[in-house]
Amino acid sequence: MRRESIIFDLQEHLKQLNYQTELFNAFTFEPSDLPLIIIKDTKDDITPYALDVLNHKLSVELNLIALSYQKGNEHLKQVLNALKDFKSKFQTINLTSIDKSNLEIYDNEYILITIELLITYKSELWSA
Repeated sequence: MRRESIIFDLQEHLKQLNYQTELFNAFTFEPSDLPLIIIKDTKDDITPYALDVLNHKLSVELNLIALSYQKGNEHLKQVLNALKDFKSKFQTINLTSIDKSNLEIYDNEYILITIELLITYKSELWSA
């Protein structure tokens, strides 16, 4: 499936940054595990493109967890630079938003940076 292939390619590409990279969730982590990137493919809008071809707009969310605001900004720059070189089986990739917030787990506070991407690709009818 193309969707799965794109997400696994993205995970492998981001692993080159030497960050811990997980798909969909990370149930537990230690400060020594940071920075951590959690990749989620949240939505796939599908429209007909041709008689037997579908056009997909895949929403992907990258949750980047860092120890501090300053480190988060450094990691964000590295991730965005890495995304420029990302190649897989898609037509386009667009950055749609970047949000920052505090993440509190137990007594620890972290910075959560959410990067939203829109990836477009085509597939055959009745496939993803």
